Amino acid sequence: MHNDTKLIAFPLLFGAAIGFAQVLAKGKPFDWRLAIARSILNGALGASAGFALIVFPAMPLPALVGLACILSSLGTSALERLFQRVLGGSSGGQ
Repeated sequence: MHNDTKLIAFPLLFGAAIGFAQVLAKGKPFDWRLAIARSILNGALGASAGFALIVFPAMPLPALVGLACILSSLGTSALERLFQRVLGGSSGGQ
């Protein structure tokens, strides 16, 4: 696989896998719509870790994947709350 492709594909795939795993770990009945949405959102957050290469151009691939995993795990909840507030959805019990 070409090096530039790895820099996009690995963080995206790891982020999507984390999103899918979060849906499975909820303990609620499985919902494909939620699983796909969570995978896409987390994959995009994982791919956004590639922007770290602008600041740290010599960052190794394992460090980039780790950053992608961190963003995918922590960033989803914050983005969901932001979208709920902006789009006027449910306030999550607030």
